[in-house]
Amino acid sequence: MIVLGGAAVDIISKANPSSDGSFPHKTTVSGSVTSSLGGVARNVAEAAHRILYASGPSNKDTVLLISPVGADPFGNMVRDGVSALGMRTDGILVSQIAGEASSLPRTAVCNMVLDGKGDLMAGIADMDVTHSLSFSDVSTQVSCSGESK
Repeated sequence: MIVLGGAAVDIISKANPSSDGSFPHKTTVSGSVTSSLGGVARNVAEAAHRILYASGPSNKDTVLLISPVGADPFGNMVRDGVSALGMRTDGILVSQIAGEASSLPRTAVCNMVLDGKGDLMAGIADMDVTHSLSFSDVSTQVSCSGESK
């Protein structure tokens, strides 16, 4: 099974519930910040991997996630997290733009800011790296998918 699409790091910033509910602009409030792996394609690939692996360990390498990441710490986090789940990492592609070191694509990140009740106040989704995935990249991964198990 091949899953093609985005892998991301989700960052959740949540104000402490003890706050009075107000969320003043242009200042900070106490709270917590957590991160986890996300991205629709990565989530689907993980679910498929878990189901297939549970039906038999011989299915361990059945799912191939093809997704671009940046050459940055978040990209390492995605690769390490996918590997820690026992999934294949050969489809996690480090995206680069030749000759443009200053504009290397960043790994996809979705940052959400929640109030003390857990309601979304604002968010920023930096998913530009998905535009770096080319037909050639996908074609190469699909062609090699049987060899890379």
